[in-house]
This record gives sequence, C-alpha cells and structure tokens, in this order.
Amino acid sequence: MAESISESYLDSESKESLNASEITRDDLEAQATDIRSTIYSNRYATLSDGYLAAREAYIDEAEDESLRDFSSILLYAPVGYTEQVRLDGAKSKQEIAELKESRTRYQHQIKDFIDLNYEAVTRTDMENWLEMSSQGKRIWAEELMLGIAGEFAARQVLRGISGVTDVRWSSPEEDLAGADLIVTFVGGQQVRVDAKTGGQIPLDEEIIKRNGVIILGIEKRSIDSPNGFEITTASSIQQLQTVFLEALARAKREPNRYIDVFR
Repeated sequence: MAESISESYLDSESKESLNASEITRDDLEAQATDIRSTIYSNRYATLSDGYLAAREAYIDEAEDESLRDFSSILLYAPVGYTEQVRLDGAKSKQEIAELKESRTRYQHQIKDFIDLNYEAVTRTDMENWLEMSSQGKRIWAEELMLGIAGEFAARQVLRGISGVTDVRWSSPEEDLAGADLIVTFVGGQQVRVDAKTGGQIPLDEEIIKRNGVIILGIEKRSIDSPNGFEITTASSIQQLQTVFLEALARAKREPNRYIDVFR
C-alpha cells in the first residue's frame, strides 16, 4: 500500500506503533464471525448466555493481545449502545458524569486498537463489526466511528503544521475536560484541541472554547481515504491548518477572553 498523506507526517516512533501488530483484516473478520457464531449459538438458552460464553472464549482465554482487545471492544458494544441511550436521556449530573466517563474510556480503547492495527481495519469494517455485536445498532455504530474518524483526521492535519513536534491523544481525564488531542510546538508549548465531526462548524469566535480548548471542525465528506480515517485532498488539509493557526493567533491577541488556551 502506498504511503498515505497522514503517514508522511508521522515520526518514526509513531510509524512503529502503527505497525506494532501483525494481525490482518482476515484475522479480525474470522474473529468477528466466531464471536457472532458463539453469541447466537443454539447451545445457549439466552443471548446473555451466548455473550458470557463468547467473553470466556475470546477474552478470558485469549492468548493474542490484539485479538483479545478486539473481542473486548465487540463484546462491550451492547453495553456501549445502552449507555449512550441512557446518556441521551440522563438528567442527574452524577449519572451524566458516570456515563460520559464510561463512553470516553470505550472510545479510547477503540482508538488505541486502531492505532496498533491501522493497516488491518477500515472505518466500514469497524461499523459492520460493531453493528453485529450490538445486535443491529447500525446508526450508533456509524456515529461512534465517525467521531473517532474525525479525531484521526484532525491528528493527521495537526501533524502537518510547521513547528508542531508532537500530537498525541489526550488521556481519558483530559478528554473529559474537553480535549481530544494535545499538540506540542517547538519550545514545549502545548495546545488542547477538540475535534468535532459532522455538519458545518461555524468558523467564528466560538471556535475557541472558554476553557481553552480549540475546536477543529472536520466535515464528514472531507474524510475521503479508502480506510475512512484520513483526508486525502491537500486543499482540505491546508484549509483546516489555516483555521487552526488563525484560532491560535486570535487567542494570543485576546488572552483574557480565551482563558488558558496554552498549557
């Protein structure tokens, strides 16, 4: 496979992490098929029994770490969907906080898995596997993966900016505070970024949150690579980089308005 635009921005350490697993797409497809067969096997009286059997076989007794992580993601999908439904209707601050934390940790688990198996998965694959394991919740799977794809695309864009020395995923704790990515510039200055994916994102003063996180809006249609995680159109990349740098410049001009943009 030819080197993609985003790979040209990666340093050697990041490239090594993306190729750390030797798992192939066929391996993952076979694992997903086996999980489905176990869940829906006639040997079990209920779906719950099928899920428990699948967990024992493909997580508790798994020897390969990547396949174990993959199985964990798939078998958590019904819970992930149910928690999202609960979050959409939650009223109490405590319940909202608990559900957001659980969702965030699940999203980070998926992102870490994709990073380690980047050549073996596509966004469509993940949507299909999550749909299967969540008992047909296609819209939930697509929305989940679109948000994650937007974060990968944002990371790709930010890595190509002159003066940027590192772009890393936020920790779950940093994520819960509003940041998907932490960008480090020459000299050690860090900026927090929230990747928003979906419709049109207004490019006005609200692009910078008051808690100091820059919003980078990624349009769904711009993520156009075959794997569904990258932007291949140079003009789209350049436009997003320009928007980001303009937001930084605005924050520097009005430091009292945009609190704590720089860490």
